[in-house]
Amino acid sequence: MIKVIFRLIATALLLLTVPSHAGELVLKPGSPLIYTVRAGDTLWSIASRFLAEPWRWPEILIRNPQIENPEELYAGDVLILGSHSDGVELKVLRVEKLTPQVRIVSKGKPVPSVAPDAIQPFLVYPQILDAQQLRSAGHVIIGVEGDIVLGQFHQFFAQNLPASDNGRYRVIRPGDSFSDPETGENLGRPAKHLGTAKLISSGSIGTLEIVESREEIQPGDRLIPVVDEVGLPYFFPRRPDSQVAGYIVGISDGLSEVGVLSVVIVSLGHEDGIKRGDVIQVNRQGEVGKDPSTGQIIRLPESPSAYLMVFKVFEKVSYGLIIKADRTVHLLDRVSSPSV
Repeated sequence: MIKVIFRLIATALLLLTVPSHAGELVLKPGSPLIYTVRAGDTLWSIASRFLAEPWRWPEILIRNPQIENPEELYAGDVLILGSHSDGVELKVLRVEKLTPQVRIVSKGKPVPSVAPDAIQPFLVYPQILDAQQLRSAGHVIIGVEGDIVLGQFHQFFAQNLPASDNGRYRVIRPGDSFSDPETGENLGRPAKHLGTAKLISSGSIGTLEIVESREEIQPGDRLIPVVDEVGLPYFFPRRPDSQVAGYIVGISDGLSEVGVLSVVIVSLGHEDGIKRGDVIQVNRQGEVGKDPSTGQIIRLPESPSAYLMVFKVFEKVSYGLIIKADRTVHLLDRVSSPSV
């Protein structure tokens, strides 16, 4: 056992000191040889303990065939850093010590990809709607008693209601469209969640009752079917499958600049090959300066300022959570595949 530990230490030190070549996994200086997963960890925080490029996490984690759902990690799992002919690897040991045997077990909920509290509100309520979705949405006409300002328990008339499996509708109010800064293309419209209504009677003009209200509901607000809430999605930090480039076109709460654990909207979606778990680099535009030898005004190259992880993907845009930031992130900052 002692020899194994010394061999692991020697391997890790060698990997940390040998210059890396393109494509090689690089361990983060000071990365542990053994780490026990704890409550409160995320896949990103664990990957950041071991790798200089945490988005390459799937390349280092070895799937143990003896473990149920080996792609998931649980509090109490032991990660052991080792090596093989192609480089470094992490093995997962999931055991419960019993006498006289060791039994492989599964424990509770898996470690989330990113901080759950930061993304949970965006998994159901906020929505990006394209032109077709808006055309097919129903709309509020007026309250049954003639009211034009509606709240919880009010009943109202609505028209053009799409089919709903559960008879429940989200009441939304479309915001201003996102557009591509370079082409001007319409990327979709954010929909603000105002409340939830249940169908009382159907027909060409339906009657509904508001069962949950977050803001005042008015004639013209739109109605889309409620989709049953799904659990927290599970995905690995990963590099996008291809080189991508775009912009931050929206920031949650309408702010102009944000930092770690803030949610932003990027101009990359399904049609760009983006998937949940993709890690995207945020780039700050270079400063303008003067060349001392020529006196010419030049713009310095842009540089990485932050990283975000995509957690919800639409056709043309995606929601991303800022997971690391050396500087504040601004609206219209450029984004791209990680440069290292």
